[in-house]
Amino acid sequence: MSTVYPRLPRRHQSGMVLIMALAILLVLTIIGVSAVSTTNLEQRMAGNMQLKNAAFQGAESQIRWAENTPSLFTAAINSSAAQISSVSLNSHIQASASVQQAGAELPKGYSLDKFTGYLFKIKGTASTTTGNARAQTELGQGRVAPKIDS
Repeated sequence: MSTVYPRLPRRHQSGMVLIMALAILLVLTIIGVSAVSTTNLEQRMAGNMQLKNAAFQGAESQIRWAENTPSLFTAAINSSAAQISSVSLNSHIQASASVQQAGAELPKGYSLDKFTGYLFKIKGTASTTTGNARAQTELGQGRVAPKIDS
């Protein structure tokens, strides 16, 4: 025995499911493209921040190096021009340090005539060879040294 099922009348199909599926697919594609674009932007921002930090560290290291190089201070006392030393820290960072005399005065409470206080401006600069990251830092420093008669 066979069971006979009644036939349903054929309806006119308009394809609404197809249109909705395509619309949802379009929205998901736009979200995916936006996510990839945002990720690329964040990656570039992180890279630029890393380069900026490397340039800053290079400038700071040059200031610390100049602080521990007495010959730069002696040369700055004897010359009105800034004493500059350039170096390549690694294959990506070029850095320089300059020491310039900013003044000389007798320290307060100091009465010996053979010594005086010298004021210096130490400037460290660095830039990266990849990207456009640059940093410049300055440090003021006072030192007591034998007086140079001019």
